Amino acid sequence: MLLQRIAAPVLALLLLVTPAWGSEKPERIYIFALKAYQDGLYEVSADAFREYLASPGPGKQRAEAGLFLGQALLTLGRDEEGLAALEVAAKTDSKASVAPLARMIRAQRYLDLVRYGEAEAESGRWLRYFPRHPLRWEVRLLRGRALSGLKRWDEAAALFKEVAEAEKAPGELPVEALSRLAAVRTHQGKPEEAAAAWVALVERAPADPRAAKALLHLAARTEQAGRFDEALAHELLARGKRPNLLIGNNVLAHVPDLNGFVCGLKIVLAPAGVLTMEFPHLLVLTWIAIVSLRRITGL
Repeated sequence: MLLQRIAAPVLALLLLVTPAWGSEKPERIYIFALKAYQDGLYEVSADAFREYLASPGPGKQRAEAGLFLGQALLTLGRDEEGLAALEVAAKTDSKASVAPLARMIRAQRYLDLVRYGEAEAESGRWLRYFPRHPLRWEVRLLRGRALSGLKRWDEAAALFKEVAEAEKAPGELPVEALSRLAAVRTHQGKPEEAAAAWVALVERAPADPRAAKALLHLAARTEQAGRFDEALAHELLARGKRPNLLIGNNVLAHVPDLNGFVCGLKIVLAPAGVLTMEFPHLLVLTWIAIVSLRRITGL
């Protein structure tokens, strides 16, 4: 921090005492501005990028300069200036390499500022302009969040479901989409669909921190429904308890809720786990009773 305070005025002074850059070699200004940005000197880099953009001549990196200028201004908390700079950068970009990133940053900033309508509009434009871009899944998720903020639940749920089911969606995006889909369905008062999303999240990423939250949601829901064995199974999974072997000797016949107990066993057992249950068959019990009776009576 101290180094930045010292370096900032020095770099600014160097920029002021080098007027030849603006007229003869504007690319040097760009390099200088980029270095200042990389060093975290956002005020200096913003001034330098502005000078580069104001310099005569076409300039090879005008769109890139506008992108970095916008990000520097957003980092400084000058949101309206930064958003305007990103809009100019997107319109300046003739090769469509900067525009997707500039518009995505604008949409994200609107979302951060809780300006859901503008975030939804910007992300919607992005998806129309760049439908096959590699960042399309991130922007779908972003638009879904904006739609959730606008309480347009069904539209948001459709986007979250699309991301969750997309085979090409990168990284953790499908898991986040499932988490948000469950939240949307909960807001809508659709517990069955919310539970289905939580289950899909757990199955897809059992080690993800959001899986524990999902399991606790499921436990609370199943307990409210009176399915206590399933609720306990979900709670055990949330605590990281998932056995590879379950043994029940002379237990199953004494369980009051047989279906719930078996469902709980299925939930908590590891995917490749083994379950062994010992319980007497009625016919076998009858045969044992007859043999025992014969031995006792001598018949």
